[in-house]
Amino acid sequence: MTAVVSDLGTARPFLNGRLRALAITGSARHASLPDVPTFGQQGLPALDGYISWVGIFAPGTLPRTMASRLADDLSRALRSDAMKAELAAIGFDATGTSGESFAVIVQRDRQRWSQVLRDIGGISFN
Repeated sequence: MTAVVSDLGTARPFLNGRLRALAITGSARHASLPDVPTFGQQGLPALDGYISWVGIFAPGTLPRTMASRLADDLSRALRSDAMKAELAAIGFDATGTSGESFAVIVQRDRQRWSQVLRDIGGISFN
């Protein structure tokens, strides 16, 4: 038996009988897999609240006006019904967030996973 923790978008093509979803990270079941409980619902709260994410990064030297325009255009695209439908079809929920909020998410996950890597084998992020 093999186990994998993957985002739903990547795993979706394999959930056709070849693989079986055992649990979902995050605090709630996913709408497209309502019969699959969260890890927390199965007594494993360590992954409660954890969600995978995809983000757009740019160099710190990018002019503020360009960064703002990019963020606005991306946010508008993510709010469109067409984009939401396309992403939902492959297992992603388009939420979008501000650059500042995203930076907090990235920093939180960097700290979280840095600790996990240190705990399992002395690996460090620089």
